[in-house]
Amino acid sequence: MIIQALYERYTQLASDPNSGVSPLYFSAGKVSYVLMIDKEGNLLRIDDVRQQSGKKLAPITVTVPEQASRSSGDFPYFLCDKAEYVLGHYVVTAKETETVKKRTDAQRKHKKGADLAWEVLQGVEDEAGRAVLAFYERWNPDEVREHPLVRPILADLDKGIDTNMTFRLAGDEGLICRNEAMKEAWTCYRRRQDGSGGEAGQCLVTGGR
Repeated sequence: MIIQALYERYTQLASDPNSGVSPLYFSAGKVSYVLMIDKEGNLLRIDDVRQQSGKKLAPITVTVPEQASRSSGDFPYFLCDKAEYVLGHYVVTAKETETVKKRTDAQRKHKKGADLAWEVLQGVEDEAGRAVLAFYERWNPDEVREHPLVRPILADLDKGIDTNMTFRLAGDEGLICRNEAMKEAWTCYRRRQDGSGGEAGQCLVTGGR
């Protein structure tokens, strides 16, 4: 059948990291900074991974856990998100009341990012996953603007453009979001979200249930 042939072609492309086709529950995401953390969740280094594009630096593109449209409201992404969700970063303005509001909003978003990580990774026995959870336990968003590793990139973060960050575990080459255990945990989480709880039927494409 044509549908089955198309599905088989999609699965072939999705399994090829150079095809530009993302697997189910994943999408192409922009990354400007990589947070190097140790097993205890301590932040060791922030790497600026942007690349020169003409006269400016541009983020790299990485396959990450699916990033649905975020037109309004607080909606965290898993393992790759803006600095306000990952670090609780906020901008200081001339008006103290406005600064307080921005800080409060950023802290709320940071907590939602942490809550999502806990929801996805609860019960997952993986070193990288435990390190991410430990990071969220240790990180204090109140001190984000004074943190010695954040201060060198603070001016860029304050611009609010391309601040997406992701994680790398010290000693590992790959990003944590590309870790097989993390991908499996995210896929299981999304499947639970998609489950209707109704009676299972047979898929006309794969024949599975």
